[in-house]
Formats: sequence, C-alpha cells, structure tokens
Amino acid sequence: MTDNFGVSLVVPVYNSAEFLPATIASLATYLASEFKHYELILVDDGSIDESLALMRAAANENNNIRLIIHERNMGQQRSLADGFLAARNAIVLSVDADLPCELTDLKKIAHIVYNGSELVFGRRVAQMRRAWWRTFGSVVANWIFRLIYPFEIQDIGCGLLAMRPSLIEKLRNQNKSTGLIKLDLLLVAESCVQMDISSRPAASSSYSFIKLLKLFWLMLINRFRQWG
Repeated sequence: MTDNFGVSLVVPVYNSAEFLPATIASLATYLASEFKHYELILVDDGSIDESLALMRAAANENNNIRLIIHERNMGQQRSLADGFLAARNAIVLSVDADLPCELTDLKKIAHIVYNGSELVFGRRVAQMRRAWWRTFGSVVANWIFRLIYPFEIQDIGCGLLAMRPSLIEKLRNQNKSTGLIKLDLLLVAESCVQMDISSRPAASSSYSFIKLLKLFWLMLINRFRQWG
C-alpha cells in the first residue's frame, strides 16, 4: 500500500561506482512503489571514480533524483548535513550507499517519524561480515559516544536515520555546528527513539581506518570544547 506522505532520502556517495547503479535502481523502485512522493538526494563527496557520472546519468532519467556535488572530499558528516538541508518532503531519511539494511526498513523508520517521533536512529541487532577493524571500531565509537555524551544511542554509526523537517529547521538556525551531524540533531531534538534493524550483506565500502580515526577525534574534540 502506498503511503500518502512524501519522503526525501539522502545518500552520501564516495567512490561507490562498483555498486551504485544497483543501489540507485533499488531505491528508486522501492520509493516509487511505497510513497506518494519521493526524492532521492545523492550527495557526491568528491568521488574520483565513475560515481558522479553514474549519478548524473540516473538523474537525467529520473526527475525524482537530485544531485549535490562536492568538488572535493568533505567527509560523510558534511555530505549528510548538506543533503538534509536540501530535503523538501514530509519525512527525511538517510541510508548508506552500500545499502546495509533491508529496503522495508526505510518504510518502517519513516512511519515511526510520521506517527510522532522527531528523530529515529537505526540500531543494528545483527552485525554484517566486515573487516575486523570496522567491527572493533564500531564498538569503540559507540562506547566513546555513550561515555562522553548524555545520549543512550546504541549504534551511532548506523547509516539508517529518519527525522521531521522541523528538526532540520532547528539545525538550519543553529549558530554553529559540531561537525558531527548526528550529534547536532540530538542536541536540538525533543524526542528520539531507536529502531532495531537486521543488517544484510553490504557491498564493499569506501570507509577507511583514517575516516574512523577522524570520527573518534571529532567526538572527543567537540566534547572537550563543551567542557571548556
């Protein structure tokens, strides 16, 4: 059954040409079948492979696909923030380009927001197979986040997220940003819940050990600034 509200789905993209066509096709087909209106916002973060060309080709064929292009790599946090600020529909979602969740989770998380929650985080209850450092890093990142911030978010790294546009307006009116978009959202949200998802095997990701270290650094430096 098609829902009578619209969704904006933000997908940050960096060097994802290997699996991007399948991701775009899957998302566009699913969103068109499940929602009255949709827009698929693809944010290219300075990719140096064929990702941008593939995104442009998809946008030329589908008017519901919008592009945001970073001339240089600015990081996933900035990509998500730019995508959220550009969203136009009643419910705003995000998902990673390698689609580590079931498509049906998009509708489930959208309904939680539609029915009253301002912000919803996905929470992976079964981890996918991936490099040991990513699994270890995820555990450490979640532990650090809960240790230094007063939020009981169990899986801060999960790419599945949903929110109301009113929350984005609060974000737009902020005088400053922490550089961590999920933290920015938590700091202004009046309500936040988590939704369990079962991770599915995902395509190879462009996520790197260096990017993980940068995430740790951002979490720590922002907390030190708050304490100061």
